[in-house]
Amino acid sequence: MPPAATEPERQPRRAVAVLHPLAAVVVALLACQLAFRAGAIYRPNDDHLLRLFPFDNRFDARVGIGVAAVIAVLVTVFARGKVGRWLRRGLGLVGLVAFAVGGYLLVRTIRNDCFRWEGCEFWKVPFFISDAVLLALASAWLLLMAGREPAARLRWFGAGAVVALALISAAWTYRATPVLHVYTGPDLARVRLQGFFETNQEFVPVEGDEPAAEPERIPPAIPALPMRGAIMICGGDWRVVKFPDHDRCLPRRPLVSIQPGDVEAIQVGIFRVGAVPRVLFVFTQEAGGRFSEALRQSANFHFVLLNGRGELIMDILAWPVPGPAISMGSDTSAADNDRYLRLILDQR
Repeated sequence: MPPAATEPERQPRRAVAVLHPLAAVVVALLACQLAFRAGAIYRPNDDHLLRLFPFDNRFDARVGIGVAAVIAVLVTVFARGKVGRWLRRGLGLVGLVAFAVGGYLLVRTIRNDCFRWEGCEFWKVPFFISDAVLLALASAWLLLMAGREPAARLRWFGAGAVVALALISAAWTYRATPVLHVYTGPDLARVRLQGFFETNQEFVPVEGDEPAAEPERIPPAIPALPMRGAIMICGGDWRVVKFPDHDRCLPRRPLVSIQPGDVEAIQVGIFRVGAVPRVLFVFTQEAGGRFSEALRQSANFHFVLLNGRGELIMDILAWPVPGPAISMGSDTSAADNDRYLRLILDQR
């Protein structure tokens, strides 16, 4: 008959029933963040990209619940004996590797982009600091306590407690990211958008702007740079367009056109925790593909968006944007986003 476990032996088994899955979930979620958002370390002010709790947005919340549930159940319920010890050690090593990779990216960013230790102000980003500390502690715990088995009767309790924590985080995220308004049907009758390339330089309009020699020719993917002299002009299939802030050199034909039937809905909402309301276009599949392709083709230039009246909505640096739903607007100014919406809906 085996000797009864003493009280000091029972206490660690009770503690690891909760701490093992908690540490494993921290490592798994932060490893996912580093794998898919390593660029966040280059932009420390975007601390929403480094947030573990609460989840940053609804997509992160859905994925995070799944990751937390699988890892917590695996570590506490199905990983027992030798397999469990190796699994916990493996997760600890994954956490240390993620911590080392993050540290390398941090040092490289400081050396290449900040030029001084305080230049990028990493230390003012609370989620960046807290997640780094949690990753180090969770990895160390899994390595040092890998040999400790959770109490048999508390395995499911430990897994459930960690999953409940993930659900609380997701509920907070959903509450903090409401959809404020949805425009559909007749509201979209005046939505007509045109997207253009814009070169990186500013241009001065000149008299006698000649029409393109071949008006049917598709504008090139890379625009011809203007001739430099006393004034700058737009050559080839490019024309000077005046806007309130400065003049722009745009193609004579748009890179992409969006009509009312191409837009299924326009949503105004808070799409990440702590952000201002932004505008989300939900295009049809075909129109979303055209818009995404337009952004891909203009990768080295600004992408300029006009409404049906030829009014400038915004110009952005272009990068590939997949899918039929595209978010536009400012991350900091609700007033700017309200102005974008009025221009898009052609509301005076």
